[in-house]
Amino acid sequence: MQVNKSALHAFIIFLAGVSFAIVGNIIIYIMLVKVNRRLPDDRQISYIAYGLGQIQREYKRLYPGNLLYLFPWVSGALCIVCMLLLTIAMGLFS
Repeated sequence: MQVNKSALHAFIIFLAGVSFAIVGNIIIYIMLVKVNRRLPDDRQISYIAYGLGQIQREYKRLYPGNLLYLFPWVSGALCIVCMLLLTIAMGLFS
């Protein structure tokens, strides 16, 4: 079976983009758990309806000097770059 090289490249780029999105979400969840461990029960952030800005604000306040709050943004940017590369690999901009 012969596979088209551009299709293989597109598939690999797609998997990389999806991986960055998943890693970003896992990091957000880790930050949420760490923040909720330190907050009193009445101020804890919901695990269902939360905002990334709220989590990052509390994380920076509770863990000064820790740069984990930047990783979801970096991961999201890398996901967008991969998706743009995917459109180029698929020939949508040619």
